[in-house]
Amino acid sequence: MPIKDLKNDLLTEQQIQLATTLWEASRSKRQCDPDYKPQIKKLRDFYEKTLIVDHKKQWDDYWKSASIRKDKPS
Repeated sequence: MPIKDLKNDLLTEQQIQLATTLWEASRSKRQCDPDYKPQIKKLRDFYEKTLIVDHKKQWDDYWKSASIRKDKPS
């Protein structure tokens, strides 16, 4: 999937801002500390990671709020 579609179709503005901010912070730290080796380097990877984390949070919230009814014994 192209990064343009990822950014325009799947991510909210808040997710884009978060991913962009984290990416810029990582770049700044790399410039200040030559020994720093980030696990994620590309902006696209930050977008994907933000989307995955948010999706996982939504599912966790869903499962916490879901209620399963037990059948009453006859």
